[in-house]
Amino acid sequence: MNRFKWAPGSVIEAPRLRLKRFSPSDAPLLHDAVRFSSEELSPFLPWCHANYNQLDAEHWIQFTDETWQERTQFAFFIEEKSSGRLIGGCGLDSPANNAANLGYWVRSDCTCQGYASEAAGTLATLALEQLALSQIKITMSVQNLASQQVAIKIGARFEHVAKGALELHGISHDALVYSLNTKHIDTAV
Repeated sequence: MNRFKWAPGSVIEAPRLRLKRFSPSDAPLLHDAVRFSSEELSPFLPWCHANYNQLDAEHWIQFTDETWQERTQFAFFIEEKSSGRLIGGCGLDSPANNAANLGYWVRSDCTCQGYASEAAGTLATLALEQLALSQIKITMSVQNLASQQVAIKIGARFEHVAKGALELHGISHDALVYSLNTKHIDTAV
């Protein structure tokens, strides 16, 4: 497996957002955001469940620190600049063959405001330009219409439906696979 050769700075600026590396002190904020949005997030995120607790948030942050050090995943806290609050997360993982996967989520009361598109587009652009990746994949459940709209909005191109490619809470799901490269990225979201 290839490893990321570049470590992003601790803060990435976007027009309305900051993407920051998680720190242990973020656990209460992460816990609150996930609990607030668990009903909407859990069908599509394997780590999200109705009983998500503070310890789950602490373990996630510890995991992100380990994978950051290993250069196998970069997870970011999405902070709204105007309020300073955690409104979601995004990240790159599973680098292989000069490509990586992009994931993103936004808390329920912050949807339909372009935040997921802004965060995902900013991170994808940086990865393509500064990690010298040739492609970024976005894979989601065929039922996840919100993530599909974000992928389209940032310029990702539909590739195919991957039958049974996702397992969410013990159930196999078909997945939509989108991809981005430097020709397709749209950061003006």
